[in-house]
Amino acid sequence: MFTSTMQSIREHEHAGTLERGLPAVPQSLPVLFIHGVRSPMPVRTTTRTAELIPHARVDLLPEAGHFLWLEDPDGMRDAIAAFVADAAAPAAAG
Repeated sequence: MFTSTMQSIREHEHAGTLERGLPAVPQSLPVLFIHGVRSPMPVRTTTRTAELIPHARVDLLPEAGHFLWLEDPDGMRDAIAAFVADAAAPAAAG
């Protein structure tokens, strides 16, 4: 399974799937990336992906690694709740 996942990632990287598709995410669709600072995946993997979506937001959880929901469930819940509240605020005001 891991081998096929990595193969798929390489194929999409070679095809430029993210670079072509992510900038087209509509502004009306709020986007949040949450990254655990202690993850073996570098923070730049998340920030570079988020940069492809002009309106995306990145929240970092300093106490979490790769399994955010297990390692910092409160931090993850709080990040999502704040994001949802922020995303809903302009709609409520408009």
